[in-house]
Amino acid sequence: MKSMLYSVDFSIQVNGCFSTIHTAFIHATTVSECKDLAEDIKVNLPESKSHHVHIFIEA
Repeated sequence: MKSMLYSVDFSIQVNGCFSTIHTAFIHATTVSECKDLAEDIKVNLPESKSHHVHIFIEA
């Protein structure tokens, strides 16, 4: 199976608008695999301790 490159934005909501706090490029074979890898990155972001961080994935 071929790997794809996904662009992943990690965002927090501020005053009703999303603000990107980090962007990562992830190589994965499926969106599910990408999401799992993104979740690992998310827990290490300092902002995740005080905000709910949303993950947006684009192929």
